[in-house]
Formats: sequence, structure tokens, C-alpha cells
Amino acid sequence: MKFEVPKSKVIIQILKGPLYRDSSPTGWQDLLKYENELSDYFGHIGLSLFIHREFGFAFLKQEFPSDELPEDQILPRLIQQRELSFELSVLLAVLRKKLAEHDSASGEPRLVLDEKEILQAMKVFLRDTNNEVKQKKEVDALIEKVIDIGVLRRMSHDSRKLEVLRVLAALFDASRLSELDTRLLEYENHAKQSV
Repeated sequence: MKFEVPKSKVIIQILKGPLYRDSSPTGWQDLLKYENELSDYFGHIGLSLFIHREFGFAFLKQEFPSDELPEDQILPRLIQQRELSFELSVLLAVLRKKLAEHDSASGEPRLVLDEKEILQAMKVFLRDTNNEVKQKKEVDALIEKVIDIGVLRRMSHDSRKLEVLRVLAALFDASRLSELDTRLLEYENHAKQSV
């Protein structure tokens, strides 16, 4: 692959995390321009380039190696997997469910939630407490982690409003959504029993 500054910038951007059309229009255009070359380039190191044109995001995926492959055929992990806490997993599942509900009920392309809505949705899964300030701080900390992961983004005009980014739909596709529904019900029952 021939060295070109715009192409190299896109490679660096996408290696750092998801690339969004609205936050990096130039990077997005370059990604589409060099799509075939980038796919080949990343394919050489065992990564696949996932581009969702309709919603305007792209990211790299590394498939889990088959257990049937000999040890010398397995590539080391390049894309980090994060160990998610129970509460963080629940928050991601709740956000994915809200995104699916939004898509089926609304024609709006973006889902924007208020911090209070997220707190309300999470209360079902958290231990009952008299200390609501502490509970809010815990949920705020979870929200910040989800922002760091790249699934939520604060709105520039109101930092208490958060956009659920479409990359979440790619991370939890439709087949995993029913599994998430079952898990959320289990978590909700578990939270009620631990009171």
C-alpha cells in the first residue's frame, strides 16, 4: 500500500476507536475513498473493517479464532477486550434496548436521553438505597465509562443530554438483543431478591 497522509490519518483514527461521519467528516470521506485498500491492509493483520454507511460509523473487528486452528495459526489479540462490570453490562444492555425501542417507535435517526432518564432506567437494577445522591454518583460514573467506550456522547448544547451512538447497535445486533432482554429480566429479578 502506497503511503499517503490522508490514508495514514484514517488508519490511525480507526485504530484508536470508532470513526464517526459527523465528528470527522474529512476522515469519513477518506475512509470511503480508500475503503478497499484499508480492508486489504487490515485483513493482513486479522482485522475486518466494518462500515455502516446509513448511520455513519466505522470500526475494526477482530474475530475470535476457531478452537480447531493449531496454536501457530492463531494471531494475538490486537483489539482489546474490556472486562465489563455487572453494572456496566446492564447499562449497555439498557441503552441497546432503548435504541431498539426508539427505532421501532420513532422516525428520528438519533436517540438522545437525559441523564435522569438513564438513572430511572438503571434504578430497577440497582440495590435499593436511601442515599439517592450516592446512587446518582454511581450511575454518573457508569455513564462516563460508556462515554469512554464510545457508545454515548454528550450533546454540545446541553451536557446533561446524551446521544446513544449507533455503534451500539453493531456491538449488540438483533440476534443478541433477545438474549439481552432475557438477561435484563434476570438482572431485574436478581436486584429485587437482593433487597
